[in-house]
Amino acid sequence: MVLYLLYNGTFYMHKLFSHYTLLTATLLVCLHANSNLYASSISAEPEILVITNRESASSDDVYPFLNNVDNNSTLKFLHVKEIPDQGLNVLQIDSVKFFNDVVTKPNNWVLFVHGDAKTFEQAVKRGFKIQNLHNVNVIVFSWSSKDPEINGLRNLYTSQANVIESMAHFNSLICSMKQLRRDYPEFWQNHNLTLFLHSLGNYYLEKMVELNWLPARPFIIFDNIIINAAAVNQKKHKKWVEELKCAKNIYVISNRHDVNLKGARIFTPAGRQLGEDVRLPLAGNADYINFSRSVGFRFPTHDTHTYFINSIPQKSNNIRDFYTEILNGLNPDLDNLSRFVERNDGLGYDIIF
Repeated sequence: MVLYLLYNGTFYMHKLFSHYTLLTATLLVCLHANSNLYASSISAEPEILVITNRESASSDDVYPFLNNVDNNSTLKFLHVKEIPDQGLNVLQIDSVKFFNDVVTKPNNWVLFVHGDAKTFEQAVKRGFKIQNLHNVNVIVFSWSSKDPEINGLRNLYTSQANVIESMAHFNSLICSMKQLRRDYPEFWQNHNLTLFLHSLGNYYLEKMVELNWLPARPFIIFDNIIINAAAVNQKKHKKWVEELKCAKNIYVISNRHDVNLKGARIFTPAGRQLGEDVRLPLAGNADYINFSRSVGFRFPTHDTHTYFINSIPQKSNNIRDFYTEILNGLNPDLDNLSRFVERNDGLGYDIIF
């Protein structure tokens, strides 16, 4: 018997009692918030805000930032425009200008933490997709997750090491969001801020709790935290999720047929992934939304892992609206039986396609 699996765009033939693998890994994280879902439209000018801890590239490199963690520098604040037929125009700014750009724009904000195997350019373009589709302003945290010299598990392990190496930077990022929320209270009375972590990006959040670096006292930094398709072990997740006291609402989103996360479980010692196979006990401060019946297994298989953009929200208004709501810091009506069904196994809600 031969079982065909796909992990991040690469097929594997998995035989009984023997297997050989071609491995490629990709994971991602996002974050965003919005107060009035359809209030005002995003500016027609394609621009986005980016925070990175990547090393700066030389003028000869294709991308302005490399895949290495810059341990000799603080966070870099960037204003990025997408110029047709020219690529990205990147301007470094200071934190004061960055904060001012945030609080002078209409619409809600999301801080997006992408997953594995994303270059600087790919991470920024993913942010543009979120911004355009879900009518929300985006801040991308672009971290080192794609080494152009390696692929598969080696890249995945390198990315995991980069997360650990850059935890001080991520702590600084969260502190910056806390300062932004505290220093401009009038702005946040009418706007929301969401933290959206996708795939391996959720490893940052788990490590923050493990290191006890989150605010000791409850302080609302984010209206919503979205733990999306998390590439972290689901075991004992209840403990660290319940320590998240910096958000009004938390959403844990999974798909049992997520091919990327199945690949991580089968071909690595990572175990069952939170974004793939949620198990009891659940965190009491989170809502669990299951996409196993609505998205499930399908081709192209990357849709089983990245269903907040691309083809799935184009086909399903309900899924698109769900993400638009939670990315904008709003709360969908989980009692609406035309959109959600409470699961009999106690594992949250199924979303209807």
